Amino acid sequence: MRRPPITVVMNSRRHPAWYLAMALTGVVCGCAGQAPPPRSHHDATAGRIGVGAESPKSENGFSPVPPLLTADEYEHLADRSVAGRNLTVAMAQYEKALRLDPGRARVREKRGILFLERGLAEDALLEFRAMADQTPISAAAFDGEGRALASLGRLEDAQKAFRRALTLNPQDWRAYAWLGIVAYVQERYPDALAAFQTAYSIKPEHPALANNLGQTYVALRRYDDAIASFRLGDPYAQDHPRLTKNLIGALTLAGQHDAAEQVRRHQDHDVPTKAQHSQNTRFSE
Repeated sequence: MRRPPITVVMNSRRHPAWYLAMALTGVVCGCAGQAPPPRSHHDATAGRIGVGAESPKSENGFSPVPPLLTADEYEHLADRSVAGRNLTVAMAQYEKALRLDPGRARVREKRGILFLERGLAEDALLEFRAMADQTPISAAAFDGEGRALASLGRLEDAQKAFRRALTLNPQDWRAYAWLGIVAYVQERYPDALAAFQTAYSIKPEHPALANNLGQTYVALRRYDDAIASFRLGDPYAQDHPRLTKNLIGALTLAGQHDAAEQVRRHQDHDVPTKAQHSQNTRFSE
């Protein structure tokens, strides 16, 4: 019998490596300072994602941003550009922050995550490895390296990176979650379950973890446990309709058709707006 996919981080119409690149990404965190990668890396990526782009000009030809900004100011501007989904400008601003302060590792991490979101896993890998080359080393460097390797389909190497992250930070729930995702893709469902359980014990408020626990129980045909796991996400169900969809599927598989219909009717009564739905197509950190 074919096992169902983890729907929050996967989609049966795409290759598993794509889901690994997209799952549990979006929020960046600070870490220790790093040096920039070789200049050739920046040159190679500038044409594709706008790393070398200049700040936008006003109608009179003058830059609206003062020419002498600090690294902090450039990083802040880049963060605002990311919030506005102007990623080309953001990458240029992060680059300027790094030129002024090469040891700004959180900028390297943010760039790596943006590369992953744009499907540029090799460029992301260079960013995260540049972080890992410096001391003190942050677990985030190996988290990012693992994500990039997983996106490239190098699952064994990705697992090694996530385990290195855990040696640096045993409470790194992201590393456990990604180990679970890799194990699920490889159909090692007991290993996936153990990893997701650990991640959930560290970060119980994260709805994606409750969902992935449930989907792994479904793969193991432990439907009652799957139902209980999906219900852990009830407080988030309105904002994350996939939890409810997966709960309905588990109830149906368990033969609880009346309960599944009741949940379905409740969901139909409280359908999110189109704008809300477009924002909830996948979970992120």
